[in-house]
Amino acid sequence: MSGPRHFREHKAQQRFSRNMQLLDLELAVGTPRRHLDVLVELLEVLVEQCGNSIQTDAFRSELSHAKRRVASRGNLRLVQHR
Repeated sequence: MSGPRHFREHKAQQRFSRNMQLLDLELAVGTPRRHLDVLVELLEVLVEQCGNSIQTDAFRSELSHAKRRVASRGNLRLVQHR
């Protein structure tokens, strides 16, 4: 693996981890869905920059779970406001 590519993938992995923590925090405090969707889009871009590895596969799984949580949160909030 080349040095610069490895470095870019490593930085993308770090950014993914930080932004996933932010998404978890935003979910916990009840941030509106429109803001959560922006974070999910950013995470989708970052996971594609992480390269092909077992770690990236784990990130994809984590992102899939987070998307379901965001979708569920949006639906629960709509039900609660009726």
